[in-house]
Amino acid sequence: MAFVSDNAVALAPASAFAGMVLPGVPWIADPAYAQGVVHAGAPVLRGTDNDLQVRAFVAADVNPTRSNFAGVVVLETSRPYEASPISAGSPIAVLRFGRTPMSFAAAVSKGQDVKIKHSDGTLEGFTAGADPGAGYSRLPGLQVDEDTTGAGLAAVSVNLLGAAGGDASGSVPIRVSNVPVTGAPARASMGTDAVSVAGTLYYSDLHLPGPMTSTGAAVLNGTTVGTNNVIYALWDEAGNLLRTSALAGVLSAGADAFQEIPWTAPISLPPGRYFVGFQVNGTTAAHQTMAAASYLNSTGSVAGVFGTIGSITPPSTFTADVGPFSYLYT
Repeated sequence: MAFVSDNAVALAPASAFAGMVLPGVPWIADPAYAQGVVHAGAPVLRGTDNDLQVRAFVAADVNPTRSNFAGVVVLETSRPYEASPISAGSPIAVLRFGRTPMSFAAAVSKGQDVKIKHSDGTLEGFTAGADPGAGYSRLPGLQVDEDTTGAGLAAVSVNLLGAAGGDASGSVPIRVSNVPVTGAPARASMGTDAVSVAGTLYYSDLHLPGPMTSTGAAVLNGTTVGTNNVIYALWDEAGNLLRTSALAGVLSAGADAFQEIPWTAPISLPPGRYFVGFQVNGTTAAHQTMAAASYLNSTGSVAGVFGTIGSITPPSTFTADVGPFSYLYT
C-alpha cells in the first residue's frame, strides 16, 4: 500500500509549504512521472520503470540507497500552485539537490539526518550518523536545516549528487519521456512498427516539467535495426534547432528498445515544451511511431536530406504513424 502522506499542500499557499523549492541555494530537480499517487514534499523511490517513474514509499521499502531513492517531490516554479496529492501518470519534478520544507511528526534540530517510519511513512529527525532504530530507515542525502519546536514543516537540505549522508553509491540519472508510463510497457506493440523515408525528419513533442541538463536522447526502435544510420535532433517550442547527435549518424541498434544517442554537446534546458525527432539514411531500419492520438502529442514530419537539419514548423495537431516515442536523459 502507498502511504497517505502528511506532506500535503493546502489549497492556499502559506509563507512556506511542503514541496516548495526554497531560495538561497542552487537547486537541481529531475523530471519524472508519478507511478501512483505522490505528494509534494514527500520522499519517493524509483518506480517499476527505473528510467522514467518514481513512486511513494510503502511499508516493505526498507533501507533505501542512493541507487533507488529518487529524491523529494517538489512543485517547481514552472508548475502552478496546486493541491497535493498529485495523480498517477502526472509529470513531476524530483529534487536531487537544494532545499525544501518537509513535514515531520515531531520537533527536529538542524544537522539531524532524516528517517522514515516503515509502518506509516511519517518522517522524523535523528542524530546524524546514528542508527535510525527498529522500524525506521534513513533517507540518504537528506539533512534537517533548521530547528523546530514541534511537529510540522522544517527545511531540509537535499544532496543526492555526492557522498553526503547515507551511502555514497552515487546517483542514477532520470529520463523524461514524451508519453506517460504507468507500468512496464510492451514496447514492441506501443505503436506502429514503421520504416522511414530516407532524409525525412520525424518528430513529436515532449513536455519537460523541471530544469534538466540533457546529454542526449533516446528513440524507440522497431523490429528491424542495424541496417541504417540515424541522427537525433532537439528543437524548442518555436521549432528552433537546439542540438543534434553526430551528423554522420549512428547505426541503429536494439530491436524494440530505446536507443540512447548523445548530443554533440550537453544542453541545459528550462521547463517547457520541446520536440525530439530522428532522421535515417535509408528505408529499412524501423522505429515505433504513435499510431493514435492517445498520448495527446503533436507530431509531424518534413522531407529533407540526411545530415542536414535546421528549424522546423512546430506541429499543432496529431498525425498518425510519424511521431516517435522518445525521452531525454541526463
